[in-house]
Formats: sequence, C-alpha cells, structure tokens
Amino acid sequence: MGGERARAIAQLHARGLSEAHADILTQRMRSVSLEPGEPLLTYGTDHDTLYLLVEGRLAVTVPMGGGELELGKVQAGHWVGELHLIDGGPSTASLRAVEHCSMLSIDHALLDALEEEEPAVASNLLTLIARDLAMRLRRTSTGLIQRTGDTWRLAKPPERKGWLSQAISWLQGGSE
Repeated sequence: MGGERARAIAQLHARGLSEAHADILTQRMRSVSLEPGEPLLTYGTDHDTLYLLVEGRLAVTVPMGGGELELGKVQAGHWVGELHLIDGGPSTASLRAVEHCSMLSIDHALLDALEEEEPAVASNLLTLIARDLAMRLRRTSTGLIQRTGDTWRLAKPPERKGWLSQAISWLQGGSE
C-alpha cells in the first residue's frame, strides 16, 4: 500500500489538498482493489462510500433497452461515489473495472470520525468534492441555456446521432 498511498497523496495534492492533509486522509481511507470485469458500484443500489481511483480505469454504464450503455471511463486520479458520500442515495450508474484498479475509500462512518478528530481535513475534503461537483455541473449546463438580449431560454439542441442520441433519449424517458 506504500506506493498506492504515495500516488494518492500526490493526486490529492494536485487537486488542492495540502500534503499534510492528504497524508492524514489516506491513512484513514481503506484500500480497495478490483480485477478486470469486477463491479465497484451497481446502478440503483444504495451506497455511502467515496472512492479515489488511484490506479486503473473504470467503465461507467447505465441500463438501456435490456443491455448496458457505456457512457465513458473514469481515469486514475478521479473520484467516484461523491454523491453517495453526501446523501447515501442510489447509484446513478454502474462502475466496472476495465483493468486492475487500486482505490482508496472513505464511507460515511469514517468521514464522521474524521470530522470529529481532524475537522480541517474533513472540511477540506468536502470542499474538494463540492468544487468537483460544481465543475461537473457547469460543464453539463454549458450550452443548455442561451441569452438573447434580456431573455434567457433553453438552447436548441443539436441534431443527435449514434450512441449519445440513444443515451439522451433514454434519459428523457424514451425507449431507444
């Protein structure tokens, strides 16, 4: 776990956490490993755990038309399960290892203990998560609203084709 912790500290430091806080955090996090094809999260199931993908890649899929639609891949250095840590709600996608993955995890109970014993570390972690979620929300909403003079309206969506069209249709309640 020494190399895994060192990589995790570097990744957390690159995201804005001080090395000292990253060291404290990684000491408290649990190590998780997956082999190719193993699931981490399953769509619709409840979780309360945040994972930092230290090494490897995870495929992100959603159920669609009796099968699965792959939405993309999560690369090393990224979080998964941020919403789970905050609200403990159901997973909005399934995650499966594409290759060997090493992760560090923190669940709600560990976060509560961290808040009690190292409040500055817990606060900084939650700030990082909030920034990441805000950045994703901005990327998602960019281009959805247009301003014409003093009026705001929904942007006309571009013509959709291929797998992305199917995903958008499914998210809008379609059956494609």
